Amino acid sequence: MLWFLSSLLLLSHLFGSYLVICCYPSIHSNGMTYPRGDINLKAGSTLVINCTLNENYFGPSNASDIGWKFDEREIPSARVTIVDDRTAQLHVPNVNMSDTGKYMCMLKSSKASLCLNVVTVGTPPPKINESNFHCISEEWRNFTCRWNVPQNPIRTTWTLYYRIPQGNVSCPLVALSNGVYECFFNDSTQPYYRQAAPYYYFVLTGNNTYGTSMSQFKVDHFQNVVPKIGRASCRERV
Repeated sequence: MLWFLSSLLLLSHLFGSYLVICCYPSIHSNGMTYPRGDINLKAGSTLVINCTLNENYFGPSNASDIGWKFDEREIPSARVTIVDDRTAQLHVPNVNMSDTGKYMCMLKSSKASLCLNVVTVGTPPPKINESNFHCISEEWRNFTCRWNVPQNPIRTTWTLYYRIPQGNVSCPLVALSNGVYECFFNDSTQPYYRQAAPYYYFVLTGNNTYGTSMSQFKVDHFQNVVPKIGRASCRERV
């Protein structure tokens, strides 16, 4: 990281006004950050961002005047280290999802913004507990399974299939609101609803940048069939 910044400063020294370090391409600013742009981090890791004043900046400030804000709230100076006369480093250890947001470096004296990064902190996909996986059949006409997953800013892909002697059968998933997923079968879906199967053996996998999870469920099909209301009472009267 430091070699990158040193190289930029050396080029600026060699070429003078022909080189201006900008926060974003085509947008002039008095400084830049490295890494540049959006930053994705795994929960538990350390966030490190360097903020460097342009070599062409000849104002009264130096690195000691660089401060940081997180979502418009000032970050304590204890998390900022002076690297050299033009660079200050932000250091946030053991980040979690609450650390997701906008990080802006600025000049404390003038409150002028220098650069901004959007940081996203995520986790590997969790295993889903059996108590969180529910299936129900309405009068043997269809079979629906639902579960919910914890919030995760990192894009995560979920797949569900069940096992039969001939192999694995994938279930098309529908993402509902608030992290709820649903798989639905009936006579016209592909795969179709297997009414005679006493058990369904499901395998649910989650995959994202930070890992993969696998959860397995044995669902007692017949125990999860809901008969039509009133049908049982009719049998009792016979």
